Amino acid sequence: MIMAAKVYKFIVVGLGHISDHWLPLFSDQQKKMFGNTKRVEIAALVDPDQTTHAKREKYACGDAPCYVQLEDAFKEVESDAVLVLTPPQYHARYVWTAIQQLNHVLTEKPFVTEMNDLKHMIGLFKTIEEEHLICVVNQQYRWAPRMQAIRKAVDDGAIGTIGFITSYFNEPDYHFNLWWRQLHGDISAFNWYVHHYDTMRFLLKNRKPVEVYGKLIRVPYSKIIGESTVFLQVTFEDGIEWSYNGSQEGRGWKTPGQSMFTIHGSDGMIENPRDGPPMLYKVGDEKGVPLMPDPGDAQAPYPDYWHVTLKKFVESLDAKKPIDEDVTTFQNNIWTISIPMAARESHRQKRRINMKEFMESL
Repeated sequence: MIMAAKVYKFIVVGLGHISDHWLPLFSDQQKKMFGNTKRVEIAALVDPDQTTHAKREKYACGDAPCYVQLEDAFKEVESDAVLVLTPPQYHARYVWTAIQQLNHVLTEKPFVTEMNDLKHMIGLFKTIEEEHLICVVNQQYRWAPRMQAIRKAVDDGAIGTIGFITSYFNEPDYHFNLWWRQLHGDISAFNWYVHHYDTMRFLLKNRKPVEVYGKLIRVPYSKIIGESTVFLQVTFEDGIEWSYNGSQEGRGWKTPGQSMFTIHGSDGMIENPRDGPPMLYKVGDEKGVPLMPDPGDAQAPYPDYWHVTLKKFVESLDAKKPIDEDVTTFQNNIWTISIPMAARESHRQKRRINMKEFMESL
């Protein structure tokens, strides 16, 4: 007898603009993840702004009830998982509540934005492990075809032993007019640059940072609260050095959303350019070889791979464990989010931060 595949019930918290990318995955876009088999459904929608509840009809969420408080939803509906799509500074609150209710969690990045939140989240790891919960942070930039092509080249040893990486990012016209972006003091580090921090860890086979040195800058004419420019130096495991310069100020041409970078190895280098496909340059090769046909995504505002994260999340729920080492579980992603937090401490203390000591201090 063939058992029907389980349909996982989600409570969705936060119905702002990012939900427009997620909600269709529970209705008409399920096919691109699961074929003709239904695997996910919305049990309830939660947002304190009741005008957003109209998205239930817009995205064909059926008769899922709407609430202004997550706690009320837990009292009235059964759920397997919570999808957190609120502004970043509220992620930790809803993640905490979901885990206390023994629900699996899928949250938009970053899953924390403050040191105390990170400390409390680490305290939940025992509950997550004992209750066999799958808790994942969405880092969809990992799944972009260009990043997959670069990772494969790294895995295949195309440039030998990696020595160092240089990265540059410039996005002067970001949409800061949305209220939560104006109110969040570390919006650049935790909403934009964290993509690049995680992608670099992915390209380096999820290596952990060993030391972090950061200089954070806010120009007087900045559009936002907090520092919007960072000069970052990270030493990863195996002595790999990374220099990252990112800014959301000024003028000039934009870099790709995934940043421009060059990975230098003992046998050559891999470049992610401003335009065109990622390129492999062996030692002495001035022309280079594309790692893939041009995907045409260099200037795309968002890599559209939310469905990959959701599919991997569901497959991990089926397996009762992460399906591979690249699934960005909380235990994995803590080493991504620790980079901007350590950079902030480095700037404040004016010294390099030893990551082992930093994590042990939490």
